[in-house]
Amino acid sequence: LKRALRHPDSLVRIFAADAIAAIDPVNAKSSLLVLLGDDDSHVRSCVIDMLSDLNLASPDVIAAYIAALDDQDDVMSSDVRRCAIQALGKLGVKASRAVPRLRVIATKDKHTWASALALGLGGRLPLSHLDSARQTNQLI
Repeated sequence: LKRALRHPDSLVRIFAADAIAAIDPVNAKSSLLVLLGDDDSHVRSCVIDMLSDLNLASPDVIAAYIAALDDQDDVMSSDVRRCAIQALGKLGVKASRAVPRLRVIATKDKHTWASALALGLGGRLPLSHLDSARQTNQLI
């Protein structure tokens, strides 16, 4: 399975990562984190979902989610960013170090979906200071 993580077909890499996470969730983190550097944004978004499903809240996973908020892929960066915002929200207060970056997304992101999603995390992350942004943000 580890060899399949380097397969030229992105779907093979995704299925291999999913199998690794299912077979050995305790040790899957390192393999999954490597795939967050994959050239294919679909692989990156699927891997974020896999890590999120494992409920991992270690500093390196949270840092990877925060880095994914700046994904710049021309085709699918919005999916990678959406997955990262949702993964951070799922972690709740464990991901509080992401609040400054989410604040920027909530108030200044050019994509209305990203602002709306980040603002919607208020119940799971300590984003209460964003209430005024929610009221003044015309995107919502």
